[in-house]
Amino acid sequence: MPRRRRIEIKASELACFDTLVEALRSRSEFADFDPASLSVWAYESHEQELKNVNKVIRHLDRWLYIHEDKNELPAFDSGRLMNKKDLAAALGITARRSTVG
Repeated sequence: MPRRRRIEIKASELACFDTLVEALRSRSEFADFDPASLSVWAYESHEQELKNVNKVIRHLDRWLYIHEDKNELPAFDSGRLMNKKDLAAALGITARRSTVG
């Protein structure tokens, strides 16, 4: 998943700056803080996108057909139904980047 862009602004640019400073100063851990250093930041929203879903489903169907004789899925004893490497192989994607191959 790509990194989300971080948006940062100085709190002094906000209309509620004075209220924010008062609220922080009322707390003991912010009694001696410098209000000029106060910043507000947020991450932009990012929605994960899966490309070539039909191809991924075909790979999974093929993998399940090949492994139908097994009674349990790989890595069941370690608490997972499948480990990342086996799941990536079943879906026909790389385990690192999670892109369809």
